Amino acid sequence: MKLEPHVNFVLEMVEPGELERSEVFWTGSTDATPMEALQSHLRSIHLLDLVPCAFNLKRNVYILAQNVGTLKPNNGQDITTDSFKFIVANKVPYFADLQQYLLKNSRNGAQKCQDVHFQNMAQFDITQPILYNGPCEYNGSFLPDKPLNKRPLMARPLTEKDIIVDRKLEKQLWPVVGKFPPELFAILVKTKEEIH
Repeated sequence: MKLEPHVNFVLEMVEPGELERSEVFWTGSTDATPMEALQSHLRSIHLLDLVPCAFNLKRNVYILAQNVGTLKPNNGQDITTDSFKFIVANKVPYFADLQQYLLKNSRNGAQKCQDVHFQNMAQFDITQPILYNGPCEYNGSFLPDKPLNKRPLMARPLTEKDIIVDRKLEKQLWPVVGKFPPELFAILVKTKEEIH
């Protein structure tokens, strides 16, 4: 029986976590590189037009056996060899950006502002970067006219472990500006797997 390992890449939405969105964006079946496929996939996520989002990129390996099909040796679960968490945003978000977003959503004060659930409140400093988003901002899954009091946002301060990249994946925005995260690049170039 001939065994053939195959690699795919999966993008999971971590924040907002309520969406539980997880999609395979590269399987090696097209001419696009994993980086090109990821860039294209991020362009298609319209929630990123509204708010920053946190993702977990996973590199999975599955094994095809000739005349048998896919083998699932890991108790039926995908074998994840690498993962990398990052945030995608147009710019580093601050408290002032959240205020502008809330004002815009309340139609410039014409209706009640959205509720904001602050996480790690003791660490908040309005001069430091934050992450804010909410599940009901995504018009593809929720009604856009849902009352604002039913559409809370989550906000938390960024930490040094958070990595923000721009939506085109051209550069890193936080905590180091300009340098693309080498860990992300290192995962995306591993398109082959060897069985020993």
